[in-house]
Amino acid sequence: MILDWLLDFGAREHYSGSEVVYFDKAARRRLRTYAGQLADKASDYLEAYAVVRGDTVVTVGYRHKHLKRH
Repeated sequence: MILDWLLDFGAREHYSGSEVVYFDKAARRRLRTYAGQLADKASDYLEAYAVVRGDTVVTVGYRHKHLKRH
């Protein structure tokens, strides 16, 4: 569920031929509009990120620090 939300609503940053997908403030607002209270209950998991190359999810993880942006 979290990965699906991440891929549908997450912000995307291009990095070394891949995309890093994560929940920024705007993505969290889009998710809250879509899922309502369920998004609030899942807030502990919204620090997740995914690295995507093409249509393939390469890896997923949990952010402990802010992402370095270009």
